[in-house]
Amino acid sequence: MPVLPQDFLNPARLSRLPLLWLIPLLFFFSPATAAPGEQAPPQPFSFEKTQAEIKAISRNIKSGSISLQSLEQASQQAASIAAAAATCIGTTTARIARLDQEIDFLGPAGEYENAEIVKERKSLLKQKQAVQVTQSECRLIATLATRLQNELADKDKLLQTASFFSKDQNFFDRFATSMPAVADLAGQLGQYLKGHSGLALLTPQMILILLVLAAAGAVAGLKTSRLLRVRLPADVAPRRSDAATLASSLALLSGGLYLLLVTREAQPPAYGPWLLSSGGLYGLTLFLFHLRGRLELRQPGARAVIPAPRFRLLVLLSILLFFFIQLDLADFPALATFMAIARSVVVAAVCLAGFWLVWSIALPEKLLKHRRPMRFAAAAIALALTIIELSGYANFSTFLLAGLLGTILLGCLLRFILFFIDEIIGGLFTGKYLWQQRLRLRLGLPSHNNLMGITWIRLSVKLLAWSAASLLLLRLWGLPDKQVARLKGALVDGVGIGELIVSPARVLLGVFIFACGWTLVSWMKMQLEKRWLENASFSLSAKETLVTMTGYSGIAVAVIFGLSVAGFSFSNLAVIAGALSVGIGFGLQNIVNNFVSGLIILFERPVKRGDWISIGNTQGYVQKISVRSTLIQTFDRSDVIVPNSELISGQVTNMTLHDNFGRIIVPIGVAYGSDTE
Repeated sequence: MPVLPQDFLNPARLSRLPLLWLIPLLFFFSPATAAPGEQAPPQPFSFEKTQAEIKAISRNIKSGSISLQSLEQASQQAASIAAAAATCIGTTTARIARLDQEIDFLGPAGEYENAEIVKERKSLLKQKQAVQVTQSECRLIATLATRLQNELADKDKLLQTASFFSKDQNFFDRFATSMPAVADLAGQLGQYLKGHSGLALLTPQMILILLVLAAAGAVAGLKTSRLLRVRLPADVAPRRSDAATLASSLALLSGGLYLLLVTREAQPPAYGPWLLSSGGLYGLTLFLFHLRGRLELRQPGARAVIPAPRFRLLVLLSILLFFFIQLDLADFPALATFMAIARSVVVAAVCLAGFWLVWSIALPEKLLKHRRPMRFAAAAIALALTIIELSGYANFSTFLLAGLLGTILLGCLLRFILFFIDEIIGGLFTGKYLWQQRLRLRLGLPSHNNLMGITWIRLSVKLLAWSAASLLLLRLWGLPDKQVARLKGALVDGVGIGELIVSPARVLLGVFIFACGWTLVSWMKMQLEKRWLENASFSLSAKETLVTMTGYSGIAVAVIFGLSVAGFSFSNLAVIAGALSVGIGFGLQNIVNNFVSGLIILFERPVKRGDWISIGNTQGYVQKISVRSTLIQTFDRSDVIVPNSELISGQVTNMTLHDNFGRIIVPIGVAYGSDTE
């Protein structure tokens, strides 16, 4: 325990600490307690024992008498063995490399060598041989563990398929013949509620952390509601009931997730974490739905697309079904029978509520012709799911219903997220709300000037939201964990295309970093031009050169950082330079010529912004010097774009190069014979 000042735990001092700062303090000062059922890290395995365990699991799989629970335990054991084997391979590889280095230090064996060196070399070679034997054993164990994991995955597919189509007693027979007595049901319900909430597994420190997390979630909800009331218009801002809903939802979610974390190893699983999480998820879903609905109704000609009461009913029933699915009532037969009947009723109610909701959705005009097919499809799906559930195929109906409801709720959540991305990031681009207008004023952004990088930031965040939603959708419809891990690996680590490895996640992150850098550079150029160099003792052309070069340098740095994060190898710059040289030789010489000419103009400054110049038949004032061309405004207010190369290679007359004094020749015509005196 670290030594602290004597007044550190003074109540007067602690009262000044924000509530959220107490959370790390609780974790820091709480004694280390392991979660119930949590085991110590596995010790290094022995080859014979581990090989025997793998063979025993494989025989158990091939016998055909393994259950889903045993299969899950075997999968965890196989994963542990594979991880230990991988660790062993890494350790032995590093050990062999160190031994090789020590052997190389001794040098090659000679005829007249010191006896101590000979002895040391033999010892090192013997150690290396022993480590190589251990490494080969570890590689064999890794191969066997991988093979075992494949067998377990195949067996899991078969058991999952069999469980999907396994038929139990149908609803009517169960209701008529298996309905438990009220006394038995009440007794088992009381025992289950008392003994499996998960609270009995918590230590006093865990209970304190749980309460603090719940309080922190409530405070965060109240703070967020207050912030939204300040930032949003009065007709859209959350009301007091919405603030209470958000605060209670975040409190329940925070407590439920923490309780789920500390009781994850409990057998049978506790219902308390799922009860808290389900309540928090229900309240948060309703809060986001109402907030987005009010924001959408502010749009011209907008109308409510989804009826709020029916949506609330569907969400409530869906959350209730989600909670029922998580319960493990194997030790309470009477309660399990009653919950099976109740679950069938809830499934039928969810199907009816879903059909009722789809029937009342207000479609836009371009989709009105699809209203009847949509209603017919909703009715057919609801009827089919109800028949499947009541017929006794509970697992199959639960899988289909969870997939459908998850897809609908995920689609609504994705729609909420995309809408809020447009409102927050896109609204900052145009200054849609008052708080965004104030932020633009603080950043020094005029109403007509926008940072183009914000568009790319919004696009990157939207792509991230779509990617996460796609992974969740595949997971909802039963994609195995192994395939999900492989897909995540392909997205993060990349896929090979020949010798090129493309990582979509790194490319997206690279685009996001480049967009942020572009936005920052654009803002810095604006501040340099309008604020930071306003009182500097530089000429106007020097300020313009500094701003332009700052922009070029910043964009170059943003490009380099973005390419580095995206996985671009700068070792191929020679190849790229060769390709560019060929391109310049064939068709890009004019662009490069104008670019270099623009740099010469910026540094040499033969022409500056505001100068009165004449080039060819064009005469006017220089308005802007960019990387490729120069903008000249003639005296009749027309704009002429002149390539920079013409200003360098051609003859240019600058009337105000050094000062604003000059002479204008105005020819005046008079009649012959007039008195010129």
